[in-house]
Amino acid sequence: MATLDADIDHLYQLPLAEFTAARNALATRGGDRRAAVQALQKPNTAAWAVNQLYWQRRPAFNRLIAAAERLRAAHARALAGDRAAVPAAEHIHHEALRVAMDAIGSLLDAAGETPSPAVLNDIRDTLEALPADEPVGRLVRPIAPMGFAALLKILPGEGESGPARGGDRIARGQPVSSGPVGVAGAGRPAPGP
Repeated sequence: MATLDADIDHLYQLPLAEFTAARNALATRGGDRRAAVQALQKPNTAAWAVNQLYWQRRPAFNRLIAAAERLRAAHARALAGDRAAVPAAEHIHHEALRVAMDAIGSLLDAAGETPSPAVLNDIRDTLEALPADEPVGRLVRPIAPMGFAALLKILPGEGESGPARGGDRIARGQPVSSGPVGVAGAGRPAPGP
C-alpha cells in the first residue's frame, strides 16, 4: 500500500496534461484499490499550482503555513482582547503569501501554463485558506477561505474546536472587527436603535 500511496503522490506532481493517462495506468496496477485510483480527480489549474508549491517549493509552502498558523493564533488572542500581535503576524503572513505567489508564478511559467486572472484569484484564495483539512499536495479544487464561520470555532463554549484549537481555524488574514456585528449580517454593523 505504501508504494501505491507514493505513486498517487507522484501522480499529483505530474504536469496537468499527463495526469489522466498516468492515473489510468496506475489504476491498472491498483489491485483492490483500482476503483479508488480510477476515481482520483484531475486537479484544476489553481489546485495543481498549489500542489506544485508543496511538492517543488516546500520551503515557501512551509513558511506560508507557519505564518498562517501564527496569524490565526494572533487573531484568537485578539478575540480575547490582546490585539498587539495581529499587525506583525499580518505582515509576516502577507510576505509569506507574496513569496508563495511568486514561486507559483515561476512554476506556472516553467510548465507553460498561462493562468487567467480568475485562476490567480483561486490560487491566492487557496493559499490564504491554508492550512486546511484537504490532503496536502493532492488538491483537486481551490479551497475557499473560511471567513466568519471560522470565528465561531474559536469562541468559548464551542466544544472541541473552541479555544484549545481555535487559533488554527481563522483562514483570512484580516483583522477581527472590534465594532458591533449583527447576527444576520455577519461582518456588517448591527442596526442602530
